[in-house]
Amino acid sequence: ERSKELYLEAAKEAIVRKNLTSEFNPNNCTVQSDGNLKCLVDEGTVDLIVETNGQRPCTGNITFKNGKVETESLGFMCGNSETLPTRTVCTLVQKTGDEEYNYGDMYTCDPGDGEDRIFYLLEDGDTSGLLKITENDIGKDETEGNYGTAGEGEIALIMDKNIVNNVAWVSKEDYVSVGGNDSDYGTEGNNNKGPITAMKYLKEQTIKWTKVEVNLPTNAQIEKIYYVSNSSLPQWLYDYLSGTTHDMSEVYGYWISSANSGDSSLAWAVNFNGELSGLTSVSYSDLYGVRPVITISKSMISRG
Repeated sequence: ERSKELYLEAAKEAIVRKNLTSEFNPNNCTVQSDGNLKCLVDEGTVDLIVETNGQRPCTGNITFKNGKVETESLGFMCGNSETLPTRTVCTLVQKTGDEEYNYGDMYTCDPGDGEDRIFYLLEDGDTSGLLKITENDIGKDETEGNYGTAGEGEIALIMDKNIVNNVAWVSKEDYVSVGGNDSDYGTEGNNNKGPITAMKYLKEQTIKWTKVEVNLPTNAQIEKIYYVSNSSLPQWLYDYLSGTTHDMSEVYGYWISSANSGDSSLAWAVNFNGELSGLTSVSYSDLYGVRPVITISKSMISRG
Protein backbone atom coordinates (compact mmCIF):
# COMPACT_ATOMS: atom_id res chain seq x y z
CA GLU A 1 0.00 0.00 0.00
CA ARG A 2 2.90 2.36 0.80
CA SER A 3 4.42 1.72 -2.66
CA LYS A 4 1.12 2.72 -4.25
CA GLU A 5 0.94 5.95 -2.24
CA LEU A 6 4.52 6.90 -3.13
CA TYR A 7 3.95 6.16 -6.80
CA LEU A 8 0.73 8.19 -7.00
CA GLU A 9 2.40 11.16 -5.30
CA ALA A 10 5.30 10.89 -7.77
CA ALA A 11 2.84 10.77 -10.68
CA LYS A 12 1.14 13.97 -9.50
CA GLU A 13 4.52 15.68 -9.08
CA ALA A 14 5.48 14.64 -12.63
CA ILE A 15 2.34 16.33 -13.97
CA VAL A 16 3.11 19.49 -11.98
CA ARG A 17 6.68 19.59 -13.40
CA LYS A 18 5.37 19.11 -16.93
CA ASN A 19 2.90 21.94 -16.41
CA LEU A 20 5.77 24.32 -15.63
CA THR A 21 6.83 24.33 -19.28
CA SER A 22 3.61 23.57 -21.16
CA GLU A 23 -0.08 23.18 -20.48
CA PHE A 24 -0.52 19.55 -19.50
CA ASN A 25 -3.75 18.30 -17.93
CA PRO A 26 -4.27 14.63 -18.84
CA ASN A 27 -7.47 12.84 -17.93
CA ASN A 28 -6.21 9.30 -18.39
CA CYS A 29 -2.73 7.74 -18.12
CA THR A 30 -1.71 4.13 -18.74
CA VAL A 31 1.16 2.57 -16.78
CA GLN A 32 3.92 1.22 -19.03
CA SER A 33 6.06 -1.83 -18.31
CA ASP A 34 8.90 0.38 -17.01
CA GLY A 35 6.63 2.13 -14.50
CA ASN A 36 6.34 5.37 -16.45
CA LEU A 37 3.08 6.71 -17.91
CA LYS A 38 1.61 7.27 -21.34
CA CYS A 39 -1.01 10.00 -20.99
CA LEU A 40 -3.87 10.93 -23.29
CA VAL A 41 -4.16 14.63 -24.18
CA ASP A 42 -5.99 16.54 -26.91
CA GLU A 43 -2.96 16.42 -29.23
CA GLY A 44 -2.49 12.65 -28.83
CA THR A 45 -0.34 10.87 -26.25
CA VAL A 46 2.58 12.09 -24.14
CA ASP A 47 5.15 9.94 -22.34
CA LEU A 48 5.62 11.00 -18.72
CA ILE A 49 8.54 9.90 -16.54
CA VAL A 50 7.59 9.11 -12.95
CA GLU A 51 10.52 9.46 -10.55
CA THR A 52 10.19 7.42 -7.37
CA ASN A 53 12.54 5.38 -5.20
CA GLY A 54 9.80 2.95 -4.26
CA GLN A 55 8.54 -0.10 -6.08
CA ARG A 56 7.02 0.79 -9.45
CA PRO A 57 3.95 -0.79 -11.04
CA CYS A 58 4.23 -2.41 -14.44
CA THR A 59 0.54 -2.33 -15.41
CA GLY A 60 -2.49 -0.24 -14.59
CA ASN A 61 -4.37 2.96 -15.26
CA ILE A 62 -4.81 6.32 -13.53
CA THR A 63 -7.52 8.89 -14.20
CA PHE A 64 -7.12 12.51 -13.17
CA LYS A 65 -9.48 15.42 -12.60
CA ASN A 66 -8.07 18.92 -12.22
CA GLY A 67 -4.62 17.47 -11.56
CA LYS A 68 -5.81 15.15 -8.78
CA VAL A 69 -6.08 11.36 -8.92
CA GLU A 70 -9.70 10.37 -9.42
CA THR A 71 -9.38 6.59 -9.89
CA GLU A 72 -6.44 4.20 -10.01
CA SER A 73 -5.74 0.56 -10.70
CA LEU A 74 -2.08 -0.41 -10.35
CA GLY A 75 -0.39 -3.78 -10.79
CA PHE A 76 2.86 -4.39 -8.91
CA MET A 77 3.41 -8.05 -9.81
CA CYS A 78 6.30 -7.32 -12.13
CA GLY A 79 8.39 -10.46 -12.30
CA ASN A 80 10.68 -10.31 -9.28
CA SER A 81 8.97 -7.04 -8.18
CA GLU A 82 12.27 -5.16 -7.97
CA THR A 83 12.30 -1.40 -8.42
CA LEU A 84 12.74 -0.62 -12.09
CA PRO A 85 15.37 1.95 -13.12
CA THR A 86 14.54 5.35 -14.55
CA ARG A 87 15.42 5.74 -18.23
CA THR A 88 18.72 7.42 -19.08
CA VAL A 89 18.25 10.85 -20.65
CA CYS A 90 21.81 12.25 -20.62
CA THR A 91 25.22 10.57 -20.90
CA LEU A 92 28.45 12.23 -19.79
CA VAL A 93 30.87 12.72 -22.70
CA GLN A 94 33.60 15.00 -21.36
CA LYS A 95 34.46 16.46 -17.95
CA THR A 96 36.04 19.87 -17.41
CA GLY A 97 37.24 19.36 -13.83
CA ASP A 98 37.87 16.91 -11.01
CA GLU A 99 34.55 17.28 -9.20
CA GLU A 100 31.62 14.96 -9.82
CA TYR A 101 29.77 17.86 -11.47
CA ASN A 102 31.64 20.77 -13.11
CA TYR A 103 30.58 23.82 -15.10
CA GLY A 104 30.75 22.95 -18.78
CA ASP A 105 30.78 19.17 -18.43
CA MET A 106 29.54 17.93 -21.80
CA TYR A 107 26.61 15.52 -22.11
CA THR A 108 24.65 14.00 -24.96
CA CYS A 109 20.93 14.07 -24.18
CA ASP A 110 17.77 12.74 -25.78
CA PRO A 111 15.10 14.95 -24.20
CA GLY A 112 12.28 12.77 -25.47
CA ASP A 113 12.04 13.12 -29.25
CA GLY A 114 14.60 10.41 -30.07
CA GLU A 115 17.34 12.85 -31.15
CA ASP A 116 20.65 13.19 -29.28
CA ARG A 117 21.89 16.73 -28.71
CA ILE A 118 24.88 18.30 -26.96
CA PHE A 119 24.28 20.00 -23.59
CA TYR A 120 26.62 21.58 -21.02
CA LEU A 121 26.26 21.50 -17.24
CA LEU A 122 24.96 24.84 -15.98
CA GLU A 123 23.83 24.15 -12.41
CA ASP A 124 23.90 21.43 -9.75
CA GLY A 125 21.00 21.63 -7.32
CA ASP A 126 22.92 19.81 -4.57
CA THR A 127 26.41 21.26 -4.60
CA SER A 128 27.00 23.74 -1.78
CA GLY A 129 29.88 25.30 -3.70
CA LEU A 130 30.02 27.12 -7.01
CA LEU A 131 27.29 25.39 -8.95
CA LYS A 132 24.33 25.80 -6.62
CA ILE A 133 22.20 28.91 -7.19
CA THR A 134 20.94 30.48 -3.94
CA GLU A 135 19.25 33.71 -2.89
CA ASN A 136 22.72 35.13 -2.27
CA ASP A 137 23.41 34.89 -6.00
CA ILE A 138 20.86 37.51 -6.95
CA GLY A 139 23.04 39.97 -8.81
CA LYS A 140 22.61 43.27 -10.53
CA ASP A 141 19.03 42.66 -11.58
CA GLU A 142 16.74 41.61 -8.74
CA THR A 143 13.76 40.50 -10.83
CA GLU A 144 11.75 37.32 -11.11
CA GLY A 145 13.59 34.60 -12.97
CA ASN A 146 16.98 35.17 -11.37
CA TYR A 147 17.05 31.92 -9.41
CA GLY A 148 18.25 28.63 -10.83
CA THR A 149 16.05 25.82 -12.14
CA ALA A 150 17.70 22.78 -10.49
CA GLY A 151 16.37 21.52 -7.18
CA GLU A 152 17.65 18.87 -4.81
CA GLY A 153 18.82 15.80 -6.73
CA GLU A 154 18.72 17.63 -10.07
CA ILE A 155 21.04 19.31 -12.57
CA ALA A 156 20.36 21.92 -15.24
CA LEU A 157 22.07 21.81 -18.62
CA ILE A 158 22.10 24.29 -21.52
CA MET A 159 22.07 23.25 -25.17
CA ASP A 160 25.12 24.04 -27.29
CA LYS A 161 23.13 26.15 -29.78
CA ASN A 162 19.89 28.06 -30.26
CA ILE A 163 16.72 26.44 -31.57
CA VAL A 164 15.88 27.31 -35.18
CA ASN A 165 14.82 30.97 -35.62
CA ASN A 166 15.31 34.32 -33.94
CA VAL A 167 12.36 35.66 -31.95
CA ALA A 168 11.42 38.65 -29.77
CA TRP A 169 11.56 38.44 -25.97
CA VAL A 170 7.99 39.70 -26.10
CA SER A 171 6.13 40.92 -29.19
CA LYS A 172 3.37 43.53 -29.13
CA GLU A 173 0.85 40.92 -30.28
CA ASP A 174 1.69 38.56 -27.42
CA TYR A 175 1.88 41.42 -24.93
CA VAL A 176 -1.65 42.51 -25.80
CA SER A 177 -2.91 38.90 -25.77
CA VAL A 178 -2.22 38.62 -22.01
CA GLY A 179 -3.89 41.87 -21.04
CA GLY A 180 -1.33 44.50 -21.96
CA ASN A 181 -2.21 47.43 -24.21
CA ASP A 182 -0.61 49.08 -27.21
CA SER A 183 0.30 52.29 -25.42
CA ASP A 184 2.14 50.46 -22.62
CA TYR A 185 4.13 48.44 -25.17
CA GLY A 186 4.85 51.54 -27.25
CA THR A 187 7.55 51.48 -29.89
CA GLU A 188 10.33 50.09 -27.69
CA GLY A 189 8.43 47.26 -25.96
CA ASN A 190 7.57 46.50 -22.34
CA ASN A 191 9.01 43.75 -20.12
CA ASN A 192 6.41 43.77 -17.32
CA LYS A 193 4.57 40.67 -18.63
CA GLY A 194 7.71 38.52 -18.89
CA PRO A 195 9.34 36.75 -21.87
CA ILE A 196 6.01 35.62 -23.34
CA THR A 197 7.08 35.32 -26.97
CA ALA A 198 10.41 33.65 -26.24
CA MET A 199 8.81 31.11 -23.88
CA LYS A 200 5.96 30.39 -26.29
CA TYR A 201 8.41 29.71 -29.10
CA LEU A 202 10.56 27.55 -26.82
CA LYS A 203 7.55 25.43 -25.84
CA GLU A 204 6.48 25.04 -29.47
CA GLN A 205 9.94 23.88 -30.54
CA THR A 206 10.37 21.44 -27.63
CA ILE A 207 6.84 20.01 -27.42
CA LYS A 208 8.20 16.48 -27.91
CA TRP A 209 10.83 16.84 -25.16
CA THR A 210 8.70 14.82 -22.77
CA LYS A 211 11.51 13.51 -20.55
CA VAL A 212 12.70 16.88 -19.25
CA GLU A 213 11.63 20.25 -17.88
CA VAL A 214 12.51 23.02 -20.36
CA ASN A 215 13.18 26.68 -19.56
CA LEU A 216 15.07 29.73 -20.71
CA PRO A 217 18.36 30.26 -18.84
CA THR A 218 18.10 32.54 -15.81
CA ASN A 219 20.26 35.55 -15.13
CA ALA A 220 21.70 33.95 -11.97
CA GLN A 221 22.77 30.79 -13.83
CA ILE A 222 24.73 32.73 -16.43
CA GLU A 223 25.94 35.50 -14.12
CA LYS A 224 27.41 33.07 -11.59
CA ILE A 225 29.56 31.45 -14.29
CA TYR A 226 30.56 34.93 -15.47
CA TYR A 227 31.93 35.86 -12.05
CA VAL A 228 33.68 32.57 -11.25
CA SER A 229 35.28 32.72 -14.73
CA ASN A 230 37.02 36.05 -14.02
CA SER A 231 34.26 38.24 -15.46
CA SER A 232 34.00 36.45 -18.75
CA LEU A 233 31.91 33.66 -20.21
CA PRO A 234 33.45 30.39 -21.43
CA GLN A 235 32.98 29.82 -25.15
CA TRP A 236 30.57 26.90 -24.69
CA LEU A 237 28.04 29.50 -23.49
CA TYR A 238 28.22 31.64 -26.62
CA ASP A 239 29.30 29.34 -29.46
CA TYR A 240 27.07 28.83 -32.51
CA LEU A 241 26.48 32.58 -32.80
CA SER A 242 27.61 35.09 -35.41
CA GLY A 243 31.41 35.22 -35.70
CA THR A 244 32.10 32.41 -33.21
CA THR A 245 33.94 29.13 -33.81
CA HIS A 246 30.77 27.62 -35.26
CA ASP A 247 29.57 30.72 -37.07
CA MET A 248 25.80 31.18 -37.34
CA SER A 249 25.15 34.17 -39.58
CA GLU A 250 22.52 36.65 -38.36
CA VAL A 251 22.25 34.98 -34.92
CA TYR A 252 23.67 37.51 -32.46
CA GLY A 253 22.71 36.01 -29.10
CA TYR A 254 20.03 34.35 -27.02
CA TRP A 255 17.50 35.53 -24.47
CA ILE A 256 17.69 35.21 -20.69
CA SER A 257 14.39 34.92 -18.78
CA SER A 258 15.15 38.02 -16.67
CA ALA A 259 13.93 41.54 -17.39
CA ASN A 260 16.02 44.66 -16.81
CA SER A 261 14.51 46.13 -13.64
CA GLY A 262 15.78 49.63 -14.46
CA ASP A 263 14.29 49.96 -17.95
CA SER A 264 10.93 48.46 -18.94
CA SER A 265 11.96 48.13 -22.59
CA LEU A 266 15.03 45.97 -21.96
CA ALA A 267 15.86 42.35 -21.06
CA TRP A 268 18.97 40.30 -20.45
CA ALA A 269 20.70 38.29 -23.18
CA VAL A 270 23.98 36.55 -23.96
CA ASN A 271 25.69 38.18 -26.95
CA PHE A 272 27.91 36.75 -29.70
CA ASN A 273 30.98 38.46 -28.16
CA GLY A 274 30.56 36.57 -24.88
CA GLU A 275 28.92 39.42 -22.97
CA LEU A 276 25.97 39.06 -20.60
CA SER A 277 23.99 42.20 -21.34
CA GLY A 278 20.87 43.73 -19.82
CA LEU A 279 20.60 46.34 -22.56
CA THR A 280 18.71 44.40 -25.23
CA SER A 281 15.36 45.69 -26.47
CA VAL A 282 12.59 43.16 -25.80
CA SER A 283 11.06 43.90 -29.21
CA TYR A 284 14.09 42.72 -31.24
CA SER A 285 12.74 39.80 -33.28
CA ASP A 286 15.48 39.27 -35.85
CA LEU A 287 18.68 39.25 -33.77
CA TYR A 288 18.23 36.93 -30.76
CA GLY A 289 16.95 33.39 -30.31
CA VAL A 290 16.23 30.89 -27.55
CA ARG A 291 18.71 28.38 -26.12
CA PRO A 292 16.98 25.65 -24.08
CA VAL A 293 17.92 24.79 -20.52
CA ILE A 294 16.76 21.34 -19.43
CA THR A 295 16.40 20.23 -15.81
CA ILE A 296 16.58 16.53 -15.00
CA SER A 297 17.01 14.19 -12.06
CA LYS A 298 20.50 12.86 -11.49
CA SER A 299 18.98 9.39 -11.62
CA MET A 300 18.47 9.98 -15.35
CA ILE A 301 22.21 10.44 -16.01
CA SER A 302 24.72 7.87 -17.22
CA ARG A 303 28.26 8.83 -16.27
CA GLY A 304 29.78 6.63 -18.94
